[in-house]
Amino acid sequence: MRQTWATGNSAATRARAFGFTLIELLVVVAIMTMVVGIAPLMLERLSPKLRVIASSDRLIADLQEMRTRALASSEPAVLGRTKNGYRIVMHDHTKEVVLPHSMHLRMTSAISHRDVERIVIYADGSASAVDCEISDSGRHAGVYVDMLTGQTHRTRA
Repeated sequence: MRQTWATGNSAATRARAFGFTLIELLVVVAIMTMVVGIAPLMLERLSPKLRVIASSDRLIADLQEMRTRALASSEPAVLGRTKNGYRIVMHDHTKEVVLPHSMHLRMTSAISHRDVERIVIYADGSASAVDCEISDSGRHAGVYVDMLTGQTHRTRA
């Protein structure tokens, strides 16, 4: 805001002494227009990363649910890869999870480092030692399933 010095003490000159000029207002509007125009581009860049993190969190939650149900029922639970996601088979129900079309799930044995098609969580809580990788548009998140405890955690995002 620019302060102008006016001569005299009339009410009109005091009212005009403080205010924004037309140029200042136009510059602010131009800057706001540029920020609003750039925001969708920045959000689109972040969306694959957010999708990968959300999908890895969902996979971890599903694996934790499998472990809980396997311990409670004394029966193993199996997570198998499908063409567009994964399927969970537990003693009392089956659940199908479909990943977004641009996303890919890869499961690798933590011991032999070969691709595997399924993860088994046994009735004692142990599991297949598997590294899972979820990727989308160059963004990756890893989920590790511990062999002895069956516990899961994200390894990278």
